[in-house]
Amino acid sequence: MRNKKSWALAALVAVLAFGVGQVTAQDGGEAEPAGKPEPAGKPEPAGKAAPAANPMAAMAGDWVIDGKMFMGPAPTPFNASVKISMVMGGNFLQEEWTAEFMGQPFKGRLITAVDPVTKEQVSIWIDNMGSGAISIMRGGEKDGVITLTGKNSNAQMGAQIDDKIVIKIDSADKQTHTHYMTPPGGQETKTMEFIYNRKKAAE
Repeated sequence: MRNKKSWALAALVAVLAFGVGQVTAQDGGEAEPAGKPEPAGKPEPAGKAAPAANPMAAMAGDWVIDGKMFMGPAPTPFNASVKISMVMGGNFLQEEWTAEFMGQPFKGRLITAVDPVTKEQVSIWIDNMGSGAISIMRGGEKDGVITLTGKNSNAQMGAQIDDKIVIKIDSADKQTHTHYMTPPGGQETKTMEFIYNRKKAAE
């Protein structure tokens, strides 16, 4: 039961950093000839724009989560606090999770990056209730809804399962995440539903 719920929690947090795109610097002014190397230490030409900010940075701050886990005959409430920050020069999003789970203190950490070749979002999750890591590849966005899909290992089943997470962006300070899983040879089942609210400064 412990490993099963730890897996379920890992699935839910692997997508908090949503809708990210590859960030590139916008160059202005006259372009350098093709194939000509840029001299080391050369000053930036006048009029050249600064590198664009990483869009994941909009998620930075403190969040609270109010949700339900559908792992039995009745929904199980789940609440957590999440601190989100940009690390490693602003290239990666780090999420630090704190909660009480199954009567024990729970701590988790998520690192999210964007693959520079495929442009997919990749998230790696670890926590104090298991020794494994989980990764989910980014899906697409349509009409304000983001759908993430991936295959993840489930220790209880001894197999990889299909995961799907549907994220509705309610506002800059609120999101609704709904999680589904499909075991080998089984049907898709709703496993979790979570509401993310940005913590107010006075809270």
